[in-house]
Amino acid sequence: MSGLSSVNDSRGLYLSIAGGYIWNRKADKLDPDYGEQTFTRVDKTEGVRAGARYADLTGMVVGVEFKTHPEYGESINVTIDSNENRYIISISTNNRFSQDMMKCLLVMDLEKELFMKPYDFVGSDKKRAMGISFRQDGEKIPLRVENALTKEKDWFKTADKKAIRRFFEDLTEWFVAEVEEVVIPQFGAKPSAPKAEPAESDTEDEVEEETPKAKTKVKAKAEVEVEPETKEKVADEVSPLKMKKALKAYITENYEGEELPKLSREELVIWYNLSLETEELPFELWTVDAEVDKDDLDKQLNFLMEK
Repeated sequence: MSGLSSVNDSRGLYLSIAGGYIWNRKADKLDPDYGEQTFTRVDKTEGVRAGARYADLTGMVVGVEFKTHPEYGESINVTIDSNENRYIISISTNNRFSQDMMKCLLVMDLEKELFMKPYDFVGSDKKRAMGISFRQDGEKIPLRVENALTKEKDWFKTADKKAIRRFFEDLTEWFVAEVEEVVIPQFGAKPSAPKAEPAESDTEDEVEEETPKAKTKVKAKAEVEVEPETKEKVADEVSPLKMKKALKAYITENYEGEELPKLSREELVIWYNLSLETEELPFELWTVDAEVDKDDLDKQLNFLMEK
């Protein structure tokens, strides 16, 4: 990969992945690698993404962290040093590309240079194939993670939409928790990165286009504050997956007919602390619309089974 703008000091340039390319969305038409790409959103409307686009990237992974944007949700940011430049690949965790990225981080050799190349195409069987291909030492990295959450194929034939949606949410949460516990500590201190939040087009288009998102509607925020020190302690000592497992068990025991709604990381900490104090959980402030398009679920299932 070449032709990206230079960067200064330890700060990096944010890049995104969409439509089978790596994008610098901030590049204008004067950039020699500038290109545009049309795409169809889940709601069938057409959009256009633009910027400098690249087929692949080779470099050393020097940092990984998860960030939560107040509007667009959670993303995984992978910092890569390449040719004396630093790039931050930012991918929404609601995007299928992120699952390949997390699988790779769990199985790759972090001491070796990594080659990554996204793909997105419709094959001869008329099925859409999308993801990221990775190589080290010239060999393709198999993206199979031991002990990952799974279900037998027959389960998907009888499970309802709500159960299937919850399974895919739990699967993503499992990968996030594994990366947080196994990968991130290997880098020590977090690398310096730009403070600016990703632009709207860096996340919204990808989330809408690539992955069906649970339609969670938050009516209001819980009027419960957690001291900053407590938040940091929970975030450091208890993974999101463990918090959710504990909350699900607590809800099953104390709230018949209820289930854990989709929560942001900060909201999860609030709910977890409430459960530790045996306080009432504010279900009335969170409503979940469980309707998910069947075609979207089928695409998710096919994607999972093909890996």
